[in-house]
Amino acid sequence: MPVEIAAHAKVNLALYVLGRRPDGYHDIATVLQLVSLHDTLTFDFNASAYAFTSDHPELSDSESNLVTKAVRALERSTGRTLAVAIHLNKVIPVGAGLGGGSSDAAATLRTLNDQAALGLSAARLYHLASELGSDVPFFLTSGQALAEGRGERLTDLDLPTNYHVCIAFPNVAVSAREGYARARISLTNPLGDYRIGRSLTPGLFGGWLRYCANDLEPGVSSLVPEVADGVRAMRALGANHAAMTGSGSAVFGRPETLRRGGPWRAHGRYSPPAPCESPASLRVRGRRECGAAYGSHRGSDLAGRRE
Repeated sequence: MPVEIAAHAKVNLALYVLGRRPDGYHDIATVLQLVSLHDTLTFDFNASAYAFTSDHPELSDSESNLVTKAVRALERSTGRTLAVAIHLNKVIPVGAGLGGGSSDAAATLRTLNDQAALGLSAARLYHLASELGSDVPFFLTSGQALAEGRGERLTDLDLPTNYHVCIAFPNVAVSAREGYARARISLTNPLGDYRIGRSLTPGLFGGWLRYCANDLEPGVSSLVPEVADGVRAMRALGANHAAMTGSGSAVFGRPETLRRGGPWRAHGRYSPPAPCESPASLRVRGRRECGAAYGSHRGSDLAGRRE
């Protein structure tokens, strides 16, 4: 019987670029949070050979997508040939900074390790995830983390989750390379003491979030003006915090009105002015929900890729 797995998107509640490294990558500090928006992967283990299909036309080349790369990484690591047909129902926009491809890859690693009884340890899965991309290891965590270095050093967080976020995508894809090429460099690391984030109560969390920023947002906004338009639209609709996520071009907002049962929660979808699409009201997922599916591991010494 086919197995269906949800691969959830993430938002960067804060993202600071601390400098460019000699190897061409950037040192960053970012707080990552899973949300309820997700792709769906269907695994059919009755297949005679590996096959990949998707309803997304840009992902029709099976060998170039992260799902297939995850399968090949498992095959190399175990010496086994995996006979499984995987179908990806793509909902998370491509090139949006929501981590859709990375989440799909992590879900593939985790599901095949479990369902095909590959027996790889959590540490080995983290290593394979880091080889696929610097965002991939996060999707093997409990759903909230501080990411440092190039994004490969992960520390579990325990932040409030009693709120929704709304996400809008302007239908303009931005690559990580483009985003980081225009990065603003922070002189200090506002996330240097992550214990402050761990101790935030729901009452203090909103104030902390209000002062968070994304150092990639100004540069990407100069490339894609719709990003700045989307952030302004979110604020005009009542968000007490709005920002671009990741390297863009999606933006998200945390509506203040949710606390009072306002229109964002009641209607689920709320249309900002053009050019942004209607943002979905998405539930933030916490450690209690994600722990069983995503584990509760640390990846302090993983080597990943970003650009």
